Amino acid sequence: MKVAGSFPMSIEERLRWLSERQQTEWPVDDFHRATESFTFQLPIPLLPDIPIGVSWASRRLAAGKPVMLTRDLRVLDKQSWTCHQRQESTRLTSASELSNCLDVHPEGPPTGVFRVEMKAGTADVDPDRYRAAQYLDEDANFLVSREELAGSHEATSAMRVDPDEWIDYQTSRLLKQVPECASAYRGLQAIENEMAELERLHPGRARRVCIGRSVENRPIWALRIGGPADPDAACAKPGVVITALLHAREWVTGEGVMDLAHRLLEDVDQSRVESADIWLVPVTNPDGYEYSLHHDPAWRKNRSPLGGVDLNRNYPESYRLAGDSPDRTYDDKGASDDPKSDTYRGPGPASEPEIVAQTTFLAAHPNIRGVLDLHSCGEMILHPPGTSAAPGPQEEIYGRLGGRIQAALGDSYRTMLCSEFTTATGTANDYHDKHGILGMTLEMGRAFHPSAARLPSVKEQAVQASLAFIDGILREFA
Repeated sequence: MKVAGSFPMSIEERLRWLSERQQTEWPVDDFHRATESFTFQLPIPLLPDIPIGVSWASRRLAAGKPVMLTRDLRVLDKQSWTCHQRQESTRLTSASELSNCLDVHPEGPPTGVFRVEMKAGTADVDPDRYRAAQYLDEDANFLVSREELAGSHEATSAMRVDPDEWIDYQTSRLLKQVPECASAYRGLQAIENEMAELERLHPGRARRVCIGRSVENRPIWALRIGGPADPDAACAKPGVVITALLHAREWVTGEGVMDLAHRLLEDVDQSRVESADIWLVPVTNPDGYEYSLHHDPAWRKNRSPLGGVDLNRNYPESYRLAGDSPDRTYDDKGASDDPKSDTYRGPGPASEPEIVAQTTFLAAHPNIRGVLDLHSCGEMILHPPGTSAAPGPQEEIYGRLGGRIQAALGDSYRTMLCSEFTTATGTANDYHDKHGILGMTLEMGRAFHPSAARLPSVKEQAVQASLAFIDGILREFA
């Protein structure tokens, strides 16, 4: 039994706090409210336990004598007006055992409202994830089964996912627990150090450039390969940008860009580097990535004090569709006006410094002809538009570029309009397209966090797709 709360020191005060907690009704998510009550009993062998008061219970615990602590959790569904009830009992024999059964953190809704099925047994869903658990709990029994996890694609059926890794991701998401595979990924500092080392090892061919700063004032680094020695000098060669980690939880994308940097600089064939002005931005959302990798593996947004903003809904192009009011959420189209949502678009177009950094950088380099934005997952190659089912004027070129990438990756990948996958506003692809830059997205692999065993093959997909994209841009513009 784990109980949320902050507790006074004496045994009696702790027990009294528990007995009075039933006076509070806690909002769990948009549809449920919870109450919990605690009672104390005198355990008697072979007979029903006898209820006792707080003072008697505290005296027994102080003397090392057993007390039964029973928790009665009730959750009311405000839609159906049905009540879910769960009862748990714990045998205590000391004050230390009382402390151990209390999960001391800032007061909030009760723990253990929702549970998630594990490979062995069950675990309590983190209270911050009750809203997600309610969505996944299709049979409304407050236990998210492995079958419910397996069928819970967050976007559309167009996503191709690995069932086992999808279940692992959803489980870590509900528990708000960093998975073991996190140790296989470069952290932010490791990526920055590696970029600096590549610059040192390849003078004249690789140069780090800070293109802006994040909400928490972290630098956003780009590695320029094949450009002029002076970062401010104009370049006549076609520019190509490969970006990653716009969404914080998509760890594998940054790994792919770092492997691409090594391939470009260390390959015997330097024709691409000689022909193109290549920019690699492995971590577009540094704050979010650090938070996701070390604290919350499902975190998608930046770390804006508003509760985070989805950076791929914050670009100023097609930011809000007609009929979508900022004053309400039920009419949201392609993004959300709810700060709690994973697709919260922010308070206004380009409100986030990470997006200002990207748009300012592109405006300063008019030779840039294409941007490939790496995301995960689903094995899709996406191109604009994201808000209309009608192909745009660059459809033929996008078809050729998509064909090149698909040929490099195999038939498991499909090329499609962004809007075929999901309607999305304020995206990087639409911004690039409207500003004369070919913008595409690679939804790489079949998991947000591929296991250590599968990570190398997914990273190689990013490398091959990026090389095909660079070759395609050179073919179109060289």
